[in-house]
Amino acid sequence: MERKITVPYENQVQHMVKGINESQSMELNKNDYIFILLIAGLQVARQYINKSKILNRARDTDQEAAKKIKHNEKIEKTINGGDPLTHKSVTMWGNNSFLENISVNKQLPLWVLGPTSYDAIRRSSAYWEKTGVSGMNHRYTTLAHDPLIGLVVGPINLLSNTITYNTSLKMGTSYTSPFNTHNPATGYEISRPSSFSQAVYNSIAVIKKDKTILAAAIIKHLLHLASDINTKQGLTIPGMSMLPSIGSVNSRDIDKWLISNHFDFVWFADLFAQYGLAELINVISSILYKFLIYRDTDKDIEFIDAKCKKVIAIANAVSASEDLIVAAIKASTGHVVSALRELDWGGLVAAIKRMFASDEFMLEVKGISESWDAIQFNFKYSTEDVEQMFQNKIKSINNKYEQILLSMQKEYRRYGELEALATNFDQVGDELFSYSIQFAQLNNVHNSLKNKKDIDNFFNN
Repeated sequence: MERKITVPYENQVQHMVKGINESQSMELNKNDYIFILLIAGLQVARQYINKSKILNRARDTDQEAAKKIKHNEKIEKTINGGDPLTHKSVTMWGNNSFLENISVNKQLPLWVLGPTSYDAIRRSSAYWEKTGVSGMNHRYTTLAHDPLIGLVVGPINLLSNTITYNTSLKMGTSYTSPFNTHNPATGYEISRPSSFSQAVYNSIAVIKKDKTILAAAIIKHLLHLASDINTKQGLTIPGMSMLPSIGSVNSRDIDKWLISNHFDFVWFADLFAQYGLAELINVISSILYKFLIYRDTDKDIEFIDAKCKKVIAIANAVSASEDLIVAAIKASTGHVVSALRELDWGGLVAAIKRMFASDEFMLEVKGISESWDAIQFNFKYSTEDVEQMFQNKIKSINNKYEQILLSMQKEYRRYGELEALATNFDQVGDELFSYSIQFAQLNNVHNSLKNKKDIDNFFNN
């Protein structure tokens, strides 16, 4: 029968050898560099298209945007069930509200495509209290224009003919009145004070009479936001319109600065869009890399994944560095705000995520850091300084080594003394027993004596 030889730490040795072989295979080759350039090129192209077509796009006036969205012939026909819109005068019926009369007269399509109550800026002659809403600030002071909060507040304002605002003067809700009660597509003016709870109550009352009005209000609100997105003022970052002022910091001034510098809803949404596109490029590139480079290989899946992560991380680091350099150059020319707005924040987050996901890349970074430390060390210390530091280290190591040797010699002497005393049977029984116990403890026999048989064998031998 063949006897198997057991090598101490065999698994650890094999793992170490495997790691050495794989680390050599992890070195980048020609195909890896081609993929790095390709992926980095795609990311840079994404950055360029985003800046030119999204962030720095041409913006419309309010009238141009309304013409494209609300007064588009196809949209008008869709809203009106496929037929062209016909403008008819609204007949007033009893105590019905303006919106209820529009519904009774079947003029909801015209109302949907017309102005909104929360675009009211002018106050009626009977309303003496200032609201702080103006044509220059209504996009960030009226809550209905907030892309997030407005999803709730907007339809409620439309159904109740109200406007809800948060200005530097006050936060509140006011009624609005149509300029022409016989025109379903008329504009509005702020008429008298109200409250948001009253607006909700009135909205529910209108919906109970005609449930289709709720759907019409939601469509009207979404169309209005869509027409405002690409205008020169744009829409505020979601949730910003509700921020309170703290001390001397006026939140409306912050909103004004942000929207004036085009840190608006499009910019905010673009952060997530660019992160998603950057990750999409990374995922597709990973699939293609594994398929084209390692489809006919005996390498294990762990190695292929690690190599792929390294390639993706380096490519993302290259593209992110390029974008940071461009932003830094632009900022150095005095365009700091523009450089911050155009920086590929979404792609930068995706790049950082990919770099930390690759252990091999982080090892490369660590190696670069150590090399830089070495360069700094060489500049900082002279040859004589390094030699003296080396001698001090050697001396310190020698002292510790001597201490260890002395300690070992002391232990060996103690061991020999106890062994001699424990086996000297000329001593008194108590003394011999005491030395035997100390000698047994020194040999850790308590770990090997598990039963009476072990104890008998120990003392018999």
